[in-house]
Amino acid sequence: GLRTQNVIRMYLKELFDSLEELNVTTIATSEIPTGTNTLSRYGVEEFLASGVIVLRLIREGTVFSRELYVRKMRGVNHSLNAYPFVIQYGRGIVISI
Repeated sequence: GLRTQNVIRMYLKELFDSLEELNVTTIATSEIPTGTNTLSRYGVEEFLASGVIVLRLIREGTVFSRELYVRKMRGVNHSLNAYPFVIQYGRGIVISI
């Protein structure tokens, strides 16, 4: 319920603050809830993060493709365009620009 979500939000804030104090680079993943326009399950992760990169699976008929866009990158003037990408063995994520 609401109390549980508030506890989770407080925990996440403490976690992000602790990592920032350690001056480390942290990569965290979060699943976007199906059927929503939100970027996170608890509604706080994207506000705490310095950067948010969204990976999407797009369906056009029977064909699926992947795209990536930078939703937020604090202090950086970045493109808002979505870019197609593939995952290749030995190369990782390959973005088409």
